[in-house]
Amino acid sequence: MAETADYSDYKILLVDDETPILSALRRTFFDESWETYTASSGDEAISLIYDHEFAVVLSDYKMPDMNGVELLTEVRKISPDTVRMIISGYAEAHAIVEAINEGQIFRFIPKPWNNTELLNIVKQGIRFYSLTNRNRELEARLLAKNAELAAINEDLELRVKERTRELSAHNQALTFVQEVLDELPYAILGIDPEGLIVMVNKLGFQTFASSEMVLGSDVEFVLGQELTAMAFKVINDPVESLAAKVSINGNFFESEIIPMRRDENTLRGLALVLRKL
Repeated sequence: MAETADYSDYKILLVDDETPILSALRRTFFDESWETYTASSGDEAISLIYDHEFAVVLSDYKMPDMNGVELLTEVRKISPDTVRMIISGYAEAHAIVEAINEGQIFRFIPKPWNNTELLNIVKQGIRFYSLTNRNRELEARLLAKNAELAAINEDLELRVKERTRELSAHNQALTFVQEVLDELPYAILGIDPEGLIVMVNKLGFQTFASSEMVLGSDVEFVLGQELTAMAFKVINDPVESLAAKVSINGNFFESEIIPMRRDENTLRGLALVLRKL
């Protein structure tokens, strides 16, 4: 199956001081979609590398003033991701192998080269360059996501701390209110709109000591018939309050049931207040 990869977004640079060699290399890549640049010296190549982003630099080894290994060492400093290749005769192979081992060179291509093999090697270099850039991009995205998650976690932690402070303050306020209610000389019970006891102060527990007084108890099991009837009358009728004298466990009390409303139509609950006579 023919290769369908698109290399049109990439550039390669060919470096050789011999014009016939450069021409032969250009002919080898004539039908390829990538952009091919040429340079006849190391200095010219370095100038081009500052101006362009090359996926591959393919350089001859034996050149005056700056050999291929020296050139590719500079390329590595300027453009670390660029894939660097040497093309040369076997006579210089020992020096090139050393450069490969030091990580300066991706591949060594011997002269004379095989056009098909050379094409495949360059395509392999472009793919390696693309993969390196892709990995770097993914790493950058991952770092950005991690930073974003760290910021979200920090914000969440701050929100939790703030909410914890609010709940702590709320609990302290409730504790204070309960302590105040416990010190009042009245028995006080809170009743929800369903007729369940949801709050009792200390004197309230003492007043109904003989009954099964627990939070969540139904009023009819605790208050007796008269107070229960008063409570449900206030729940069912839009009255301001009801007051009566009642007897509880042999003691007489002045009682008042006060509705607590959010608005005219919404009953939050009742407060039963008993003052011993």
